[in-house]
Amino acid sequence: MRIVIDARTLGSKPSGIGIYAFNYIKELIKSRHQIILLTDVAKSEEMSFLKEEGVEIIQYGVSTYRSAQVLKYFEFVKEQLVKVKPDLFWEPNVLIPHKLSGYQGKIMITIHDMFPVTHVQYFGWKYGLYFRFMLAKTLKNTDMILYDSQETKRETERFYPSAAKKRNCIQYVIVPRTAAEPVQAGESVIEKNILDKEYFLYVGNMEKRKGVDLLLDAFEQYRKNGGQKALILAGKRRETDIDNRIAQITKVYDDVTYYGYVSDADKQTLYQKCTCFIFPSRAEGFGICVLEAMNYYKPVITSDLSIFKEIAANCAQYFSLEGNRGAQVDDLSQRMSDFCIDIDKKAYDEVMERYLPGRLGKEIVDVLENV
Repeated sequence: MRIVIDARTLGSKPSGIGIYAFNYIKELIKSRHQIILLTDVAKSEEMSFLKEEGVEIIQYGVSTYRSAQVLKYFEFVKEQLVKVKPDLFWEPNVLIPHKLSGYQGKIMITIHDMFPVTHVQYFGWKYGLYFRFMLAKTLKNTDMILYDSQETKRETERFYPSAAKKRNCIQYVIVPRTAAEPVQAGESVIEKNILDKEYFLYVGNMEKRKGVDLLLDAFEQYRKNGGQKALILAGKRRETDIDNRIAQITKVYDDVTYYGYVSDADKQTLYQKCTCFIFPSRAEGFGICVLEAMNYYKPVITSDLSIFKEIAANCAQYFSLEGNRGAQVDDLSQRMSDFCIDIDKKAYDEVMERYLPGRLGKEIVDVLENV
């Protein structure tokens, strides 16, 4: 088969969706099928890797972020599909804003979450309406849906009953095992700064939906109650008020460090050397960072969202999102003070086996061939 994949989220600084696609693409190129990528630009390390592997990459040539730019980008996508004539087009980023007229092959999408519908407060009502409309439009022309969790499938079919009639499957996020391999971070700033430090770690976007504000308040309370560990944050800036809060807390505590967006090598170094990983999200479609930390057999504290219980089972240590904000902060702070350092490695391994590249890679090839 000839399979075209929209890899725009992998073009420059890959998003979580971009890494999701990247790990599957690495497995797909091992199959007998021809893989062709469409993207706005190809500047990332991941794109360089795929180029070296001989993957054909067709570029739009302009970085694409905003809605108006995305509409123009999909004109390019439509033109390329008509020209290349693939058997299947996979859109990992959910929405297809144009009807792909002239293209005769199958269409598959991945749905990662329903947050623009279920958590409008984090996205704004305008985008919420846009998402609702565009997903309904996308589903009409979709042959196959991949869901990244049972949770996402349930939520999608609750708001879009027609989705239940589409061919679909749960295709979990691939999490390559790295714990047995030494991290090679070179002489990076991160490597120099974190030697011999005990610290809590958060990796993810700096936004309220991810619970970063809860984490910062809980950390302050933890330190006031006598806690000694440091805190490291890494991820893209997303919200001004979170930026201001980080600036404020770093002035008070000199062992609170914010690195911004980090390379994969430095991210792995942070996981490897942390004392405990914290992921306090208020709404999550999957939560790959939780599993990445588990790769290194690290204690993990998360909110008690059902998705974390689906992907990590009893391996995570949960704090409650019940009650008001103060109660949530109190519970997280207490968990930071008394988390269990002794983890069950066998239980971790049993969880991580569900997300191995070879296993999920074979599954995706079987899915595509069946479609």
